[in-house]
Parts: sequence; C-alpha cells; structure tokens
Amino acid sequence: MPQHIEHDGARYDATIRRVRWQPSHGTFKYRVLIESEGLGWHSRAFSDLFDICGTDDGRFVTLFHTKKREPLERIARAFFARRWSNLHPREFKSLAVSRFLAASIVSQVIERAYSRGRRLSHYPQARLAGGCAPMFSSGNDLWLGFRFFSEDAFAWARNNVGNASKVVAVYFADTKYQFKTYLPDGTLVRPISEIDADLGGEYRDLITSLLRRMELPTETPSVANLEEVVRGRVATQTIPVTDADVNEALAALKRPCGSKSEFRYQLAAGVVLNAWIERERAAGFPQRKKFYAFKRRIGMLLRWVVENPIPGVSYWAEDLSDSRQPIVYIRVDGVDFSFHAVPGCHELLATNQYASVWSGVRLKPIAPLVLGWARHLLEVDESDDVASP
Repeated sequence: MPQHIEHDGARYDATIRRVRWQPSHGTFKYRVLIESEGLGWHSRAFSDLFDICGTDDGRFVTLFHTKKREPLERIARAFFARRWSNLHPREFKSLAVSRFLAASIVSQVIERAYSRGRRLSHYPQARLAGGCAPMFSSGNDLWLGFRFFSEDAFAWARNNVGNASKVVAVYFADTKYQFKTYLPDGTLVRPISEIDADLGGEYRDLITSLLRRMELPTETPSVANLEEVVRGRVATQTIPVTDADVNEALAALKRPCGSKSEFRYQLAAGVVLNAWIERERAAGFPQRKKFYAFKRRIGMLLRWVVENPIPGVSYWAEDLSDSRQPIVYIRVDGVDFSFHAVPGCHELLATNQYASVWSGVRLKPIAPLVLGWARHLLEVDESDDVASP
C-alpha cells in the first residue's frame, strides 16, 4: 500500500517492494519505489527504486539508488558536455532531472554574474518551491533566489524585501497568465536567459532545452528541411503552438540583440506569440490581448535595425484601409515577418525607405517551425563565431 509523502511542493508515493534481513550488517534492507505524477510545468512522472537500510529497532542507516551509479550525476555530465546521444528520454525527461538541471544552471550563472568583487555564501536548504531561503547571499547586502516561474520569482522577491539591501530573484520561464508584477524598492526579478546572454550565452542551448520541456537538439528537424517550409517552397499543415514554444519565445524576447541571427530569432519569437494569442482569444480568453505588450519589444528591435543597418535586412509599412494601425514588414534574407500595431510604425510609414511587396508566405500558421528554424541558424552562427580565431 503506497504511503503518501509531501515534500518541496510535490506529492510522492512510496511503496515497499521487498524487505530483506542482512545478518552480516545487522540491518534490514528495504527496496522502495518512489513515484510522483509531476508538478506544474513538468507534467512528467517520477519513478525510481531506492534501497534503504535500517536497524532492527527502526533507526535509519543509509539510502542509495538501486543503480550502481547515481543517475543524476551521469545525466548532468552528459547534459553539460552536450553529449546528447548519452541521454535517454526515459531517464532524462523526469521531474527530478529537470529540477536538478535547472538549479545547476542557475547556480553556475548566478555565481558568474554576481560574485565579482563580493563573496557569495551558498544555502543548501534553498528549495525550488516554498520557503524563503536564498540560493546565494552576500551578507546583508545581497540575497539571490531562484524560482522556475516568473510569478513565483516576483512573489519571492516581494516576500523577502528588507532581508537584504538588494533582493534579486532569478527565474526560467515566464508565467503566461501573470499580471501582478509590482516590486518594492530594493528588489529585482530577472530571467536566466537574459543573465546568461549578458555573460556570453554559454548556457543558451541548455536553457532552451529545459524551457522546451527537456527537448534535445536531436529531436528537431534539420535546418535545410525547415528552410524549405519557411520560404514557402514546401507546403505543410498548420502547426499548433505548444507551451514549450511559448516558454522559449517569451525567454527569447528578454535577450539583448546584437546580430542578424539574434534579430531573426526574436522576430520568430514574436510570430509564435502572435499565433498563441490569436488561438487563446479564439478559444474564449479575450484578456489574452494584454499579452500584445510584446509588440513593444518588436518596436525596439525595429528601431535597433534602423539605427544599425544590416545587409539582407529591409523594412517597410503599409496602411490598411480597415485598420487604424499600419502593418509592418521586416524582411530578413528574403523571409518576411509582419506585425500589426508596432510602436513607432507610423514614423516608418512616413519614410517607407525600403518599400517592397510582401512575399505572400504566412508564417503564423507554421510559427513553431519558424522559431526552430531561426534558433538553428542562430546556433550555426554562434558556432562559427566560436570557431573563428
């Protein structure tokens, strides 16, 4: 009969499979199955066997995994070394793994970003869910905490205001339906993707894997195949936007932009959010219109490329008779991205420096493929930059 256990915001079921007396050690050995249905964004099951040793009067002695080598250690080594072929979906896509890898990435990025000129103390008792303990601190000057979702990060920052002169909460994924983003003085909330990008983007692909619900790079189509679809040379059916796509898109728009590849990637993220909001509103959620705030980011990207001309990038606007807002077109190497209601579009309409004709390829119905295509091109360019002397 399973015993129900609540720990760190998750529910686990423990079932004793076998009990054996070990006369040479004077202990009982219990084979225990630990299971969980998963929590929140993970939506994945946890199921593992452990051996627990205890004395005949009920005192705990030790616990170890039934496998000879701790699986989290082996998975982490392969993950951070990008040895994707060594990661098997049955072991990799679990609640325990996703939590462990998320905390590992955040701890490394935070230490690099905030240890300059100060000493950071680590708090092992910090948890991904619940509690007020920081992940790191620097005396009473700085507290650094971590939550996976932005909504929880904002709450953690507000709850800990006053515990240090500056309280910083770091998060992985934006809560798609979050509205309460007020922060008191002395607090700050930052996405891990933004901090990593400021440091050079060493963990960008690993962060994306977790945002996409533990999806590995080997699970996506090749750039060449995606290219044919995005350019309209190969027809395909409408591709529904998933939560993984939205998680990645929201994180992408938090990154700084300094190259054509990054520019294209963030425009593709905008296409994903456009498609997602349209679907949500059609399903009866008119309040999702508030998420069109991402258009401000598109406006910032447009201003950036106006001030920093890039070969292969052009832009223009067209006035629509049935709308008060012009439609903005941004062409990147022959692929046209289009957006309504972009801040600053009226000024662009007045100049129309690169006025052209829309290619006719609609990206919104294939938004997830467009995002994957742009991500792969960004990865290729980043790899070329690393390889260059």
